[in-house]
Amino acid sequence: MRSRTALHSKFTDGLVRKVKDDISERTTLLIMRSAVVVIGAGAYLIAIYGGQGLIDLLLGAYGSIVQFAPGVYCALYWRRATASGVFAGLLVGAALNYFFQYGPDTTPFDINPGIIGLIANIVVMVAVSYATPAHEDEEVEEYVAAR
Repeated sequence: MRSRTALHSKFTDGLVRKVKDDISERTTLLIMRSAVVVIGAGAYLIAIYGGQGLIDLLLGAYGSIVQFAPGVYCALYWRRATASGVFAGLLVGAALNYFFQYGPDTTPFDINPGIIGLIANIVVMVAVSYATPAHEDEEVEEYVAAR
């Protein structure tokens, strides 16, 4: 009996008892069981009827987040990367991601907008990094060596 009480006391203390503190144990258990069914049914309906919208939402969010990856990896592994290159790549990649995410209904070769932005991000970052002066070797070594 202790484990059942301990299990549902987290739900009741965190939510149900905040609304009404003099509720009986039996009513609390009934509320908890009903909540499990309602939340489970809601999740099932979202998965069946709203799954594509959820997938689009996640792809859109990660399309923006992935634009930071080239700058992070270059800061760790590519000594020739410059701040101007990373910043320019980030701006171009994010702009293309948002353009194709909210603009035309199709993308070139039917590729995800985040991937299109990522490819452009890398190309622009490399081009701008080579077009701008490199950092001094001592400055790069101090940063990369992590002493």
